[in-house]
Amino acid sequence: MRLDAADGPCIGVCEIDHSGGWTDWKEYQCGISTVSPVFSWECGTERQFIVQMSSSPKFQSAVMYLDTRNCYCIYDGVPLQAGKTYYWRVRSGVGEWTESQFTTI
Repeated sequence: MRLDAADGPCIGVCEIDHSGGWTDWKEYQCGISTVSPVFSWECGTERQFIVQMSSSPKFQSAVMYLDTRNCYCIYDGVPLQAGKTYYWRVRSGVGEWTESQFTTI
């Protein structure tokens, strides 16, 4: 697997064997090396945001806390743990939080 392009950095290798034919399929999972997730959201007219990421759905301890003027941010902190669910949220100024989650493989 390569990042961003066919000749981009290799981030993982997944061994795939023959499935048996065009109408037969198999599911595979394989790990990837550390990658920085990119979080993005619709900005509207707002241009100041607070972004948080946590390993807790109640955000007791933040893995990331960021103020940004962009409609996206790239996580560049400590490597995330494999097989763990992380939670992230974003808000503009003192507005309501918009929350989501993802699980690393």
